[in-house]
Formats: sequence, C-alpha cells, structure tokens
Amino acid sequence: MTHHSDGDPFLLNAAVGAGARGIVLVATGAGNATPEIVAAVADAVARGVLVAVTTRVPSGPLAEIYTGGGAVDLVAAGALLTGTLRAAQARIAVLATLLAEEGGAGDPARATALLRRLLDGPVRAEPALATGGSRSASAVPARA
Repeated sequence: MTHHSDGDPFLLNAAVGAGARGIVLVATGAGNATPEIVAAVADAVARGVLVAVTTRVPSGPLAEIYTGGGAVDLVAAGALLTGTLRAAQARIAVLATLLAEEGGAGDPARATALLRRLLDGPVRAEPALATGGSRSASAVPARA
C-alpha cells in the first residue's frame, strides 16, 4: 500500500479484512504516514498481520524521527521499519517470512521476530568458492 500526504486507511483496512497476513506500507520521507494510518496499522498488528514500513524515496534509511503519524508512532503500533530496503525488497522479505512461518502455525509473534532478525543485520556477499565458483550475493546476515 502506497501512502501519500492525505492518505486514509481504506485500502489497508480492506487488505486486512480480506485476510492479508502481511502488508508493506510504502510511506513518505523517513517512514511517515498519518495518525489514521497508524491506528489502522495498530489494528492490523493486533489482528496478527505482519506490517513492514518502507519509503518511496530513492535512497536513505527509515528512521524514528517524527510523531503525529511518523515512524515513531508506526513502530509503537507494531510495524517494523525495513531500513534501506525499498518496496519490492520489503515485499520479498515479508513474503519469505510468512512462507517460513507456515510451519509455525502462523504465530504472529514468531513471524515478527523472524522478520526483525532478517532486517537486523547487513547482507554480505559470500566469497567465491576456492574451486573457482562464481560469486553471488546471498541473504546471509553478517554477525558481529
């Protein structure tokens, strides 16, 4: 769902009502929405929906800077900020989380913890195999 400056929660509520298990909210700026969207996010999370917030700006991380519908309020409502992932990447992360959780009986708390863990660390590229294999990036969180 793409948010705009005077957006209302109609589509978000419709998705939840239709049985969505995960929603990617494409917010403005560093992850901002309206108080009405925050209330809808809180309701969705209370109903067990995984909500991830990204931004429509081309670069830069999301940040808990603003209240009044901003990322501070969205996080307090239970949404997860996706860092520097943009909409398509965030949708893949949410989908992967939900697919991984199918064996976990759809436990919303477990899904939230799994997505949070996925978003926590930077992704690193795996080195080429010593046998001359090709390099490819893999989604392996770097650990300190």
